[in-house]
Amino acid sequence: IDSLWNVIDSTLKRVPKAGESGIGGLSRGVSTEDFIGPLRAMATLSREGVMILDESRNIVFLNSVLEEISGIRLDSAQGLPLAQASRDQAFSMFTQDLMDRAVVGSEGLIEEIEFSGINFRVQCVAFGSLGSPQCFVLMTSRVDG
Repeated sequence: IDSLWNVIDSTLKRVPKAGESGIGGLSRGVSTEDFIGPLRAMATLSREGVMILDESRNIVFLNSVLEEISGIRLDSAQGLPLAQASRDQAFSMFTQDLMDRAVVGSEGLIEEIEFSGINFRVQCVAFGSLGSPQCFVLMTSRVDG
């Protein structure tokens, strides 16, 4: 998870913040669209499960690893709230709690959960302006041992 986080952090430090000059010199705040391209590219190549959600906690993207772990399929879940797309209420409640506590600008929260009899470590990171998350990334890896 740390190596993926370092790549995401490095990429997103280059995204203009609210009040800065954005693409083409336009001044605007950050939005999910500012993050989705780089995050989707990194998530697609990741060996860890990755889910990207917008500020309303609707699923924007999830990679094949997370599809396998969660049973959620991107083709049927894209645009849906995580709580509606997830078949496992405990997983949904766990991730909602992480997003509630995630602070923009921090390294996020890391906690463990047992899912389908297997232990996983989940990191939740919030992106956007302080006090106003515009995007959440959940990274999931299996805990060995």
